[in-house]
Amino acid sequence: MLVSSFGARASYIFGADLTYQHVSGLTYKVTLTMYPKCGMVYGLPAFSPLYDTPAVCIFNGATNISTISLRLDSALSDIETTPLCSTDSSQCINPSSTIPGYEKFVYSAVYTLPSRSSVWRFVYSGYNGIFHDTSSITPTALTNVLETNTLIQLIDTLNNVTYDNTTADIPGSAPVFFLDSISSFYDPMAVDPDGDSLSFALVAPTMGTANCDSFGGPLRYTIHYTLIAS
Repeated sequence: MLVSSFGARASYIFGADLTYQHVSGLTYKVTLTMYPKCGMVYGLPAFSPLYDTPAVCIFNGATNISTISLRLDSALSDIETTPLCSTDSSQCINPSSTIPGYEKFVYSAVYTLPSRSSVWRFVYSGYNGIFHDTSSITPTALTNVLETNTLIQLIDTLNNVTYDNTTADIPGSAPVFFLDSISSFYDPMAVDPDGDSLSFALVAPTMGTANCDSFGGPLRYTIHYTLIAS
């Protein structure tokens, strides 16, 4: 009963990152980082420790090859990462605070690809084991999302025909706060462990499907602010 109640209310994920790291040969370590919201929802904690088993779908082009279950890295999880002033506290520490804090939970697994390909895809489609609602986006969490009961979807691509590769490291990728009607600057400060050149682009979001049968479709949303990528 206790586990069931956790799954029912863990539905406020501010953001998530999906990365992979080359280990050796065709073996890669896949890592998912999720940032759940702290505070109270319906009189209950917005999230419990997310001891789920997120699934990452392995695609070769449009063909699903395998599905891997990621495990919680407890040493890197259940850590508050809210950007705060030294005199402030978020709802992670003080539920009556007006600052909506968030924490970090990290999951990973090692997987060996069956071959080399130019169109590998690692896809997180919002399925966290039996608690797939933990990655839901709700209108109260993101007011510019026009859909209801949608799931986060993240897609990493890999071409390892000629070279092995590791995704870029973005230390500052946790959610940040921006002030209303005030211009802000955000620098991802990405570093590529392979020494490759990097470029950045804004892409349209897609919805997760909570399974590995197919990719999700486009997500309807409105733009509240003008974003400039350079």
